[in-house]
Order: sequence, then structure tokens, then C-alpha cells
Amino acid sequence: MTNNQNNAELETLKKRSIELNCLYQVQEILYDLNDSIDKLCPKILDIIPPAMQYPEDCLINIKVGSKIYQSPDFTETKGFIRSDIICSEVNIGYVSVHYKDKSTSTDENPFLEEEKRLIQTITNSLSQFIVHQNDHKTVTTIEQNENQDSTQKREKSDIILEMIKQTNQDLYFRISRKILYELSQGGNIEARKLLKSISTHLQSSDTPITQDDNIVNQEHSIDYLSNYSKFVFEIARKYFSDDEILNYINNWVQEDKLGTLSHIVNRHLPLADVDDAMRRYFSTSPSDMEAPLPSNMGIKISLIRRFLSNQYEYINIAKEILVIKDFLNLLENVVYSDKSRGRLGGKSARLFLINKIINKKLKEESLLKNIKNPKTWFISSDVIIHYMHYNNFDDIFEQKYKRNNQITLEYPYIVHLFKNGQIPEDIRKMLVTILDDFNDSPLIVRSSSLLDDRTGISFAGKYKSIFLSNQGNKKERLKALKNAIAEVYASTFAPDPINYRVKNGLLDYDEEMGVMIQEVVGTKIDKYFFPIYSGTAYSDYGNENTSYPNVNNDMIRMTFGLGTRIDNRAKGESLVQFSPINQANIPFTSDSEKGDDSPKIADVINLKLNRIETVDIKVLLKKIGPDIPNIENIVSVYKDNKIDQLSGMELDLDNLIITFNGLFTNTDFIGTFNTLLTTLKKILNSPVEIEFASDGKNIYLLQCRCYSQTDKNKS
Repeated sequence: MTNNQNNAELETLKKRSIELNCLYQVQEILYDLNDSIDKLCPKILDIIPPAMQYPEDCLINIKVGSKIYQSPDFTETKGFIRSDIICSEVNIGYVSVHYKDKSTSTDENPFLEEEKRLIQTITNSLSQFIVHQNDHKTVTTIEQNENQDSTQKREKSDIILEMIKQTNQDLYFRISRKILYELSQGGNIEARKLLKSISTHLQSSDTPITQDDNIVNQEHSIDYLSNYSKFVFEIARKYFSDDEILNYINNWVQEDKLGTLSHIVNRHLPLADVDDAMRRYFSTSPSDMEAPLPSNMGIKISLIRRFLSNQYEYINIAKEILVIKDFLNLLENVVYSDKSRGRLGGKSARLFLINKIINKKLKEESLLKNIKNPKTWFISSDVIIHYMHYNNFDDIFEQKYKRNNQITLEYPYIVHLFKNGQIPEDIRKMLVTILDDFNDSPLIVRSSSLLDDRTGISFAGKYKSIFLSNQGNKKERLKALKNAIAEVYASTFAPDPINYRVKNGLLDYDEEMGVMIQEVVGTKIDKYFFPIYSGTAYSDYGNENTSYPNVNNDMIRMTFGLGTRIDNRAKGESLVQFSPINQANIPFTSDSEKGDDSPKIADVINLKLNRIETVDIKVLLKKIGPDIPNIENIVSVYKDNKIDQLSGMELDLDNLIITFNGLFTNTDFIGTFNTLLTTLKKILNSPVEIEFASDGKNIYLLQCRCYSQTDKNKS
């Protein structure tokens, strides 16, 4: 790295440190909910300038309600940034930053994107403080009210409504209208009379309500709406308890917030805006926000389409499984650019849904208690476009229209270009965060194509999946991760997936490539890291296995070590393959079985060499067998053409073979997979294919897809 690069890196880190220090100070100032805005805003005026690129020329203007707080010599200038303070979806003020020097004399705005985000974060913190302060005042008022004599007490609903009226009059009027309709629909005579009186008043006013579409009806005064609302709540208190009114208010406030959130999601704004709106919603919502409201289902479907899939079959299942907060938690592990509008891709969307299904079913099925999901980060599908634009690779988009022999010839050069491309700074920072989260655990970088989201389409095996040992210093690990992602991106333009797209009429569709970065499941023994077993399980696979002619329903293929040999094994290489439904077909359980048919080689990660290594299983077992977790369930003794279960404390290291007999006979493995395949097939209404691996304690789901015999023939 050159001195200039070092200096630039140091400047970036220094600037980041200053920004973080500014945010920490703001959070400290906004800690005490009893402090007044008059006391807090002047402090914020002093904190912001040092975090800007021209602190000596920085002028701050903060408006909250009718009050304005400014730098001592504040004057408005041409170049400025502004971020609104939104409380309960109402704009109550703003924070604006101006530069007074000559740099603002041009039409170009002098502010950096980082500065804009910093001010946005500060206004978000102010918004949350004001909302929480109002809630705090409400609770305090209620507690004080409860300590008064019963004759002086006010109902809690009165206090809440008064607070809503002061902070959001439109919402106050909507609540009164909704409760009037609720009373009227319930047959309340007073409510119906009031509704009729209001209608009569509107019709007899100077500008009566008309059905003429070409005339704009006049708005009615705040005083009139306030009086009408007052009468509504007087009637409501006669017929509803205070708890019932509070419940209505809570639901309608929540419904109002969900409506605003839905509006933001459906406008297809950048993921950063949706993320911000989600956090703002949950920061001001009660813990029971998943109440069964119509708007709740609407926003769930919008979020599913926005992040996961627009396929009807997927939406129809996901809307019954997912809750709104699942998407907030999902965003914690999504990498996206500032302007990103992408989704996660088919593979990521399926894995996310399957894990939620399993978590929900854990309460009902004890056999699924050991089913886990590995730590996973997602890169949104359009980051590949960001990467290609950043490196001027736009001409590569047309690669798919070239002749097949030309595509094949040029593909190695495309891989070279992608691996030598520069990663955008905003994405690089997020990759550093990912590495910090995973520490030095081995990783696998998987493709997650948007086209793989379509029903009847399977890109299984068409794109790259790359294992990383993730060892060494952070610079080395970051480079390896960046290269793996670049190679997955480059595989979008490989001959095999392009031919498959041609075959299925998908060539002209935009191909965005999402990425999953997963922690490799396994355990570290000596210099090796590997799963104790891994495999693929199928439901309704069909009678295709001539070695086991009675396998005609579910089927499991599994092996020792990484699952790389499951579908890409060499000719003649053995796997453990059987039906979990018919245990009579489980191999290596009788003396007549040949131990020579057991798996002979395995793929493991060599942590010292930083690569996948193919090892002789017999040699490996002899070297590290006693250190393998639950070894007694994984191996058997094969001697004198006879297979025996392990017995006693001593391992016969010279005669061990992989059979998994103890796993099948001494644990819940068979019952777990029967339950898992049956559950998923029923919920997804389709046969499923599951990739799994185990660290010796738990079973981790790595991938899942629905399939049909037609799909298998296509792929």
C-alpha cells in the first residue's frame, strides 16, 4: 500500500472517529427524559460543527415546534443540508446546517454524503427522544393521577387522548371518527343521532357536501372538528370501559403507523429509507404490535414483496409465518448500498422462510429442537450492479447475447476482471463489519439469484459457492472475502447459467445476484475444520436408486466432512444413501453388508493451508478419530468382512469405517428428518430438497428448495 493510500485510510478512520464521537455526545445529551428541549438544543448546536468538514464555517439552525435555536452568528446560505424531525409521523421541525464561507457561492452543494447521513441520524435521535419524552410525561401524569383522590382522578384514556390531541390533531380526529363508527355500527342510538346531526350540519352549511365530482368540498374548521370529537368521546365513556377505549386507541394508533410504514415500503424507496422507517416504527410501538389488523397483513405482504419474493406461492405461505419484526431483524444482517433497492434472491429468501417455519414449529415438534440455522449475512441483489458500475464493467451485461463458444472463451477473463475490481467504499466497510461478526470462523459465500426465485426454475449448481478458511490478519481475510464475492458475481456470466437461461426463456430478464455469507458448520480438530456429517435430504424423491430398489419416498444422501462430494462425487465414489421412512433399507446394518462400500474420502478445510483438502478417511480417523465429537455414532468397526458397532472404551483405529449406524439407531436422527421433511412438505405444499450439516451436536439447515421431477429433468 502506498503512502498516499495509507494517508487516505488514516483520514477516513479519523473522520469516522469524529462522526462517532459526535453521535455518542448527542446520545449522552438525550439520555435524561426529564431534560427540556430548551436545555438540550443549545448543547447540540455546539456538538455538530466539529464533526463537519469545515467546522469553523459551520452554522446550525434547529427548529422544534415554534421554537428556534441557532448558532450565534447564524445566517442562511445557498449551500445547506436539512433533515426533518418527525414525531408520530408529523413534521414538527428540522435541523439544518449551513456553510458561511465562499465555498457555497457555487451551485454545487458542499456537503458530503457522510455529513448528510450524520444529520439524519441526529434528527432521528431527536425524534425518538421527543416521542419517548411524551410517553414518559404521559406515564408520569397517569401515575400522579392515580395517587389523587378518586373524585379528582382522570381516566387514562382522557390523558392519552389529550396527549394525542396536542401532538397530532389529525390522528386525534381520525380516532374520534373511528370510535363514532364503532358505536354506530354496534347500534348505539346516541352515536347514530350524533352522526346524523353531523351529516345534517354539513349538508346545511354554506358549501354543502355534493356528489358533483367537479367541485372541491370546503374543509371544516378545527374548532368544529374538536367539538364534534369531544361529543364522540363523551358518548364512548358511557358505553365503553376505560380499558376498552384504550384498546381501541392503541389499535388505531398502531394502524396509523403501519399505514405510514406501508406507504414508505410501497414507494420502492432505497433500503436505507425503509430501514430507517422500520426502526422509527418499532421505537414508538408497543410490544404487542403484531395485533391482527388488516393493515398488519397488508404491510407484511408489502415487505415480503420488497425484500424476499413477488411469487404468489411464496407470498401465500410467508404471510402466515412471518411477523413484521422479522424484517427489522433481517435488516440487521443485510448489506446494501445507499441507493440500493434490491431483494435477497431466491436462495436467501427460501432459507429465511424455512428457518422461521422451523422456529415456529419448535413449539409443537420436540424432534426439531436440535435444528438450527448458521449465522448468515445477506448482500442485496443489486449490489452487483453497484460493483459493476463502480468498475466500469457495464459492457459485460451484454455477455449473455454472445455465441456460446465466445462466452466460454471469455469467461476466465471476466473472472479475472471481477477479482481485480475495486470494491465500493460503503460495501467495503460493511464487509469489515461482517468479518468482525464471524471472527475467524470458516465461511462459505453462496450465490442467491433473483431468477432462482421463479416457480419451476432451479439454478442449483449453476453458480459458484466458495469456501473460505477465513484465517490470517484482517487485511488478508477481507481480500479473500472480496475475491469470493467477486467470483460469485462473475459466475453470473458463466456459460452454464447463460445456457440454462436460454433453455428456459429467461435470457432477456435482468439477472441480479444476491449473496449469502454463511458460517461453515463444523468443528476444529488439529489443523482441520469440517462438519461431522453433511448431506441432502429429499421428500418424494422417487424410485431412482437401483442400489436400494425399495427407496420410493423420502431419501437422504450423506457423507463425512463437507457436503462438496454429495452431488459432485467421482464415478464409483460411495455415499451413505437410504430412506428414513423404511429403516430396513439403511445400509451397513447387517453382517452381509460390505464395508468396502462405505465412503473412502472426504473434503475438509485445512486451516494452515487456507484451502479445502481431500483426505483419506481411514488415515484421518486413525490420526484424529478419538477427538471427533460423538465418534461412536459416526463409525463402525469393519473386520473380517463383518461390521460391528463400537463397544468399550478403546477405539480400533486401524479398522474404522464411516457408517453412521449409531446415529441412526441411538439418536433421534431418523425421526427428526421424517418430521422435518413431512412438516416442510405440508407447509410448502411441495416436495423439498434440504442441504444440512452437523457439528456433532446440532443439525443446521443450509439450503432448501421446492422441486418437482420436471425440475430435476431440467437441471
